Amino acid sequence: MFTSIAKSLIPTFDLAPERIDARLRARLSYGELIGLALPMMMTIGLLYLDPTGKSIGRDFRAHLAATHGEFITWVYPYWFLPLYSVLAALPFPVALALLNFTNLLGIWVAGRIFNGKTAIALLSYQTLFGMYYGQTVGILVGGLALMYLAMQCKRYWLAGAALTLALIKYQTAAPLALTLWLTDQGSLRDRLKVSVIPILIFAVSLIIYPLWPLNVVHLLSTGTFDTNASIVLWRWIGPISLILWLPVIAVPLSRGHRLVAVASATALAIPYMQQHDLLLLFLLPVGGIALLGNFGYLMAVIGFPALHMLVLIPLIMYGWVFVDFVHKWMRAASVQLETQQPEQI
Repeated sequence: MFTSIAKSLIPTFDLAPERIDARLRARLSYGELIGLALPMMMTIGLLYLDPTGKSIGRDFRAHLAATHGEFITWVYPYWFLPLYSVLAALPFPVALALLNFTNLLGIWVAGRIFNGKTAIALLSYQTLFGMYYGQTVGILVGGLALMYLAMQCKRYWLAGAALTLALIKYQTAAPLALTLWLTDQGSLRDRLKVSVIPILIFAVSLIIYPLWPLNVVHLLSTGTFDTNASIVLWRWIGPISLILWLPVIAVPLSRGHRLVAVASATALAIPYMQQHDLLLLFLLPVGGIALLGNFGYLMAVIGFPALHMLVLIPLIMYGWVFVDFVHKWMRAASVQLETQQPEQI
């Protein structure tokens, strides 16, 4: 039993495109079924108890305010405003339920495509936290996963559309999206096709909302944001944390290991990342380490320090990637040395 538990904690990379289709077609496991149902039951239950929605969806409500000209908390790309305008036209309970279902679907798709522990991710504290506040991490991870799948299938235009969705949280999605783009086996001409749709949509958004990037930069530089749920090392050591990117860039990692390294470094060395965005890491094949995310429930006992401690998860995965690399390098060097030794007479 202990051996099987230990094996479940070891990352297993199986990102071969020929096996993605089989995973997407496989029946829902009991864990996935519960993981999809529980957050929706929580959403519907809280909305039933409080139809006004004041006790749930605080972030979502603030984002909907942007459709009425209140951009105090809107730092998403402005090309998402039409989508939020449609949601704003719906009754709030319906809009929040629809957003949460979309996020859950994105998490499930990402888990199946990247071969992560989908049930663990769906049942994690991070998922329920995101559902409670009406966040969009499921759209982010789902977009990245569809981008990866589309690029493997050589459908680069579709990959561009998926990337446009993932960029709802550009500061978090961009590093992993760039990694997927750089490590793709297609020609440079094909890979450049991925940028066409995002550039077109960005250009149209500038026509409809002129100079909106300047508005976002101004808000980010002057606005006051709640950073209590941010887990990055930046909050403690500042730009020094950027040093963590150097090994990620310089060390010749395998594709799977580089994805984990980039996701871990993103969670450690960008200026701001909330703890529920750890789902970006959980949905990669990092094994059962995602279970540690449930230490977030200790927030009910010790407050926000419980969330800050979750920085240990990307630290563990970051360390594992490079320790595993050194171990494999030393083993390969040892084998090579043995083969070069002359035979004893």
